[in-house]
Amino acid sequence: MIKKNILCVLLSVVFAAVMMIMPVPAGATDYYWIGGEGDGWWDHSGNWNPAGPPPNGMDHHVVLYSNDAYNRRVKMQEGSSVDIYGLYMSANGTGTMTLAMKSSTINFKSNYFSKKLI
Repeated sequence: MIKKNILCVLLSVVFAAVMMIMPVPAGATDYYWIGGEGDGWWDHSGNWNPAGPPPNGMDHHVVLYSNDAYNRRVKMQEGSSVDIYGLYMSANGTGTMTLAMKSSTINFKSNYFSKKLI
C-alpha cells in the first residue's frame, strides 16, 4: 500500500511538471463542475461555474475535481457531443469522480489536459 501511495505521489508530481510547461490558449475559460443542481447532468447550467455548460467551439478547459468524501457523477445525455480544449479530472479525497457517457463524444482540440492543478 505504501509503494502504491508513493507511486501516486510521484506520478502527480510528474503530471504537474508537464502541465506547467504546456502552452495555454489565449482567452481560454475554465469551467468548473460544482454540481449545483444536484442532478449530475453535463448540460444543466447550474452544475457549472461559470454558468454553463461549456459551449462548443471555444478554447476552454473543463475541470472535474473532487477533494472530499462525496461521490460525484457527471452524466452526458445519450448521443451528445462536446468540443473542448482540455480536461482536468481528479478525485483526491475518499470520494469518487465519474464521467458517465453512453453513445456520447468529447472531442479535444489539443493534447493539453489542464492549464493548472487545483
